[in-house]
Amino acid sequence: MRWIVFLLQAVLAVCPALAGSDDRVVPLTVVLKAADGPLADVLLYAQVQGPADRWVRERTDASGTATLNVPCPEGEPALVRVTLGIADPRTDIDRVKELTRRYVFPDNYMVEIASTDQSRTLSIQVPSAVSATIPLVRGGHPFTGTARPIMFERYLNMRPFTNPIVCGGLLPGTPSIVYMIVNPVHVLRVVIPPLNEDATVAPVDVPEVPAMSAQLRVRLLRAYEVETFRYLHMEGITLVSTHGDSIMGFGARLDGDRLVRRVDEPIEVPAGDYFVLPLGWTARPAQVALVEMAVAGTVPEGLAVPRITVRAGEVAEVTIDAVAVEEAILAVGAEK
Repeated sequence: MRWIVFLLQAVLAVCPALAGSDDRVVPLTVVLKAADGPLADVLLYAQVQGPADRWVRERTDASGTATLNVPCPEGEPALVRVTLGIADPRTDIDRVKELTRRYVFPDNYMVEIASTDQSRTLSIQVPSAVSATIPLVRGGHPFTGTARPIMFERYLNMRPFTNPIVCGGLLPGTPSIVYMIVNPVHVLRVVIPPLNEDATVAPVDVPEVPAMSAQLRVRLLRAYEVETFRYLHMEGITLVSTHGDSIMGFGARLDGDRLVRRVDEPIEVPAGDYFVLPLGWTARPAQVALVEMAVAGTVPEGLAVPRITVRAGEVAEVTIDAVAVEEAILAVGAEK
């Protein structure tokens, strides 16, 4: 998986470290290197997994080393997620974009800290990456709109891209999957063949915006227990066709626990058969996992994900428990 910075990290990285009065501090030394040498001036931050938010951040020095003083629960083990961060959008975004174009990063690094650990070290060696240039077409002609590549829950760039799309951070010699938001709603799933050097791949056809002939009223439960909702309030839903060949993200807003465009108004959607996922499309792990299962035809019978049929001229209703849906999807992957 490629590790591309997600806006949530920018929000959290500017927040001060949060620690409880009963926490112990465990120094976590991270050494970040690539084939061409140490990676200096990279902002790393660490989150202690659990019900309470504990965040710390630090930049790597000239040797590629940063020491993060991680606040861990006293007398308990801790699971820590280490990721890239953004403190100053004027400079850090460009730095992260350059890093994630030139090198291959996982989504994150997980570190287990035992209750008896006085310190920990994490050594990271990132391989060099290749880039794919992806021409977008519609009806045999160059697509004139904009697109935003998203890979595995991470935005490659927060601003719209213009055609063609250049996607970096790809592991050489390995197929890659890129998701692109195009039009107001469409999400394209693009499979990039193995590349050993920077290359232009086959053009990708961008579909027309579908007719919004049906309506969907959504009741979304436990939305703010999902991390992205808590920090960014990214309201919306994603519709995935039962075969995974159509993905559409719809932005909306919450009125209480009901998802609406405006109060008491349903969302306009194309007629069809869909799985309904919480959040607009951000390529969250659960969203990606459901799409890949649908494409492969391996969605388990009885999976606790809402599946609906919306017909032209009708209003359908669906209730989504955001936490339960994501947990059900991720549990399938954990069983494999």
